Amino acid sequence: MMERDRLQKIYDAFAASGKFVSATLLESGCTGDTFRVVADEEAEYLLRRIRPRVPADVPGMIYNKEMVSGHIRNKLIRQNIRDITRKYVTHFHTYRQRPYYKDHEGDYWTLTLRIKGVKRHERAPSPEIAREIGAALGEFKQRTRDFDQCLLRDSLPGYLSLPAWQARSREAAREDETCRELAGQLRPLEEELAGWQRLADEGAFPARVTHNAFEANSVLFDWHDKPLCVLDLYMVTPGFLHHDFGDAVRSVCRPGGEARFDATLFEAFAGGFARKAGRLLSRKERETLHVSCVLMPYLQATRLLVEFLENKRPDAACRARDEIAFLRDVSRQRDFTRNCIDSF
Repeated sequence: MMERDRLQKIYDAFAASGKFVSATLLESGCTGDTFRVVADEEAEYLLRRIRPRVPADVPGMIYNKEMVSGHIRNKLIRQNIRDITRKYVTHFHTYRQRPYYKDHEGDYWTLTLRIKGVKRHERAPSPEIAREIGAALGEFKQRTRDFDQCLLRDSLPGYLSLPAWQARSREAAREDETCRELAGQLRPLEEELAGWQRLADEGAFPARVTHNAFEANSVLFDWHDKPLCVLDLYMVTPGFLHHDFGDAVRSVCRPGGEARFDATLFEAFAGGFARKAGRLLSRKERETLHVSCVLMPYLQATRLLVEFLENKRPDAACRARDEIAFLRDVSRQRDFTRNCIDSF
């Protein structure tokens, strides 16, 4: 079957109103692909293929995404927000009442409404954009603060577990010289992060809806560079504020993708976040949020070392080196990051 016919068949499985006209590939990666679908109506759609990766529970991921999106939608309605279809992602079910279509190759497909007249930033090109990305993260935390965590499934078991990743990276270091060298550069931070982990284990931080992949391009902007909504909710799970804040720092405060920390971008990002979510923070969150600036680069570098060895991905070692270089730079400016957050 030709690709066009295959995509039309998948699209037709969903209860969308328009008749399929064409599909164009927008993004492609190791975890899936995204196609723009044009129909015989004004609306356009995004058809996304998700390739299962162990140990992810893809139906659980899609379920979590729908639950959180629905919660945000209902909150926008209650707040009488105008034009809400541009401020959350509209999802479609199949005619069999499922939020996904599973093809004969085992891939999962979802269909969402494409929001028009918008743009995304792969990086933060200016402090002004960094501030708006911070505000978008703060707004996301505000809109999900009362979401019932019990409704979320454990779709990414162990993904946020620092001790589990550390154990796997130690095993990798025993088996490979490259992993051993890079893991050695991470070791000086282990004691500090163990202290944060103890607090987390003791329940010092409230559990929050966690995006788990929050980057600069996770925010959809209008043409006036005002944030509309947060995208890519496929990885949402219960977690801590530190996880999303630290992930955002890794992306937003890295000018041009370089492996260095930009203090000006951080100050703007943190200020935007505080404007929307400053009052949301508990005392312990506020006192320890600066740790997230090293926690998430450390955790990402550790994951990459494991991926390098277990999945035979040579590029993962290069990415780990970049992450460690960024980690060293942000570590040198921990007093600055702490003072910025203390000023919330």
